[in-house]
Amino acid sequence: MAHIPFKATVSGYTGKLLFRWVEASAPLAEVGRSAALDFPYDDAYDILDVNPVVHIVEFWRSDDGIALDELIQDWSVDASKSEEVIFIRNEYKVGRGNTEGTEGNGDYWIDPSNEDTELIDERIDGYTKSEMIVHEAGYGDRSVDEYELRTGGGIVLQDSNTFNQDTRWFITIIKKILVTIPSTTTNQNQYAGVSVVTADRDIYIDSTDNLYNKLVIANKAGAVLTLNFPDLALIPNHTRITFNTHTGSYNYLKLQLDTGDTINYCGQARNVIYIPKCEIVSFYFFDGAGYVTDPPLRALLRGTVVGDMDSSRHTDTGAYLLADESTGVLTKANYPGLYEFIENLPASHFVALGTGSGQWSESTTINGVTVYPYKSKYGIDTISETCRVPHLKNLGARFINTGEYPGRYQHDAVGPFDLEVRTGSGGSSTNPLNQGGGAIDCGFSGMDSLGSWLSNGSYGSEKLIRFTGTETIMKNYGEIPFIVL
Repeated sequence: MAHIPFKATVSGYTGKLLFRWVEASAPLAEVGRSAALDFPYDDAYDILDVNPVVHIVEFWRSDDGIALDELIQDWSVDASKSEEVIFIRNEYKVGRGNTEGTEGNGDYWIDPSNEDTELIDERIDGYTKSEMIVHEAGYGDRSVDEYELRTGGGIVLQDSNTFNQDTRWFITIIKKILVTIPSTTTNQNQYAGVSVVTADRDIYIDSTDNLYNKLVIANKAGAVLTLNFPDLALIPNHTRITFNTHTGSYNYLKLQLDTGDTINYCGQARNVIYIPKCEIVSFYFFDGAGYVTDPPLRALLRGTVVGDMDSSRHTDTGAYLLADESTGVLTKANYPGLYEFIENLPASHFVALGTGSGQWSESTTINGVTVYPYKSKYGIDTISETCRVPHLKNLGARFINTGEYPGRYQHDAVGPFDLEVRTGSGGSSTNPLNQGGGAIDCGFSGMDSLGSWLSNGSYGSEKLIRFTGTETIMKNYGEIPFIVL
């Protein structure tokens, strides 16, 4: 479906104002009408959900807000061509003496006096005769050669014509502006076109070069592709834009909104939006605001650790990073979305990058093995604007208790282990190793206790000492750890 937007200024009438519209091919069949509006009227109006054909739009005065009592003006508009119409209807009465506005400010006007030839109205300055209808009550419309346009706004009567006492005059402005893109779309024609963007640019440059109602394919060879939005209040109602990031070798599509503007994205009011690779996100604009209409599934998982059976997923898609020290140091300029994610984590959820006490430098020795307990956390340096992902290879994930911090390292631990010693028994020696025949069970704890036990008495013939026990290891399989961009 299409729509018909217009700006209307109508004054000098009593009762109520009604807008009514019909299709030009069936002028007797009313398509729709507005609610009753108050005079004077000075506002924008948008007729929604009409067929993309020529319509006739009528302005009516109504005594009761229902009946059509006086046709003020009508005009035809082609809804398929996205014409925005400015309609201004000003009324004057000769000798009444009404005046409004401040002279020189563009809003000043005054009723003409009896026998004047000049009508002053700064509000209509800049409009041409072809956009203007001059009407004298009781006479009709004046031809264009019966008046000239006044410098600064207004008209000057020609051929010795003057304004006569108590006569009402009306000046109507109808100006059609061709806007770039139809503001609504049909299922058969969802987009006004496809734009493949390979370099940073503005969303709107001019009426012939913009991305309104386009399917935008981001396809830059570089770290970040930036698209700059205009003031949201300048985007026509019902505009839609869909961004597709399945093409190109960049890391993020950056949508930079105008100063002070925000769009709610992933639960936050954002002035800058980073869309990762392999995402499709659509936006809808109405009344100076923007709304997300497709779920940003990948952005919701930014910074999440996922396991994968495909070891080349990160290089094939560009949508992941390997959670390994080989990924190296990343810069904010190249990975702004991930950097922003790390920077906004609670303080306990990441560590500093640095020498001596940083994520990749602080070490400790556990059971004779040198380990780096902070490698399993995110690291960031806000001075150099760099960061690193966790090193997670050969580490198993665990769910933590309340109060513990994500990424906290925990070293291997083996639980208690019971041993048995079985040897011959018999004879008179205190040490059962010197006794023959039979069997004896001796429980002990630790190597010191075993040494003391063996040294009790003298050794006889060689005896067998057998240690028995079990250790259970959970079955597992390996995956490649990735970070979602």
